[in-house]
Amino acid sequence: MVNNQYHYQDFGAHYFMSLPALSVISGIEALFSDIHRGLPADSVIAEQGVKAIIAHYKDLSENKYGFDVSPKRSIETLGFSLLKKSPEQGLNVLKESVNSFPEDAYAYHAVARAYEQLGDLVNAVKYQTKAAALGKNMLSWHQKRQQKFLAQYTEKLKAM
Repeated sequence: MVNNQYHYQDFGAHYFMSLPALSVISGIEALFSDIHRGLPADSVIAEQGVKAIIAHYKDLSENKYGFDVSPKRSIETLGFSLLKKSPEQGLNVLKESVNSFPEDAYAYHAVARAYEQLGDLVNAVKYQTKAAALGKNMLSWHQKRQQKFLAQYTEKLKAM
């Protein structure tokens, strides 16, 4: 897969000596943009579903970059986009992510967030509890973040 997209950026506000550095940085960001931005929910690939998203990122990993590129952000983007239109479809997409990545704390966290947005705090706490348990194997910042959300959802549930 060759990406022959032309990219232009005007650096008119910068001085001569900074242009080489800015140009290189801009070029690197453009080369790796498909990793960091993810697929929009309305992209041709995302509209085909989770399997198509995973296949796309597998192709990027094997044929473009030579290292693993995660599809998780794009799956989450699709799930939350669908959640607004069809809560059941959105939840199914996010649950597919859990099924595809059962050891990923953030996959469970996304499902918990979706349930919380839908007002189902029982399921939000259930999925966030699993996210927090899986988060114990992560850096302390991630552990604390997962615990923070669990505490928030638990408090909301108790307040009902």
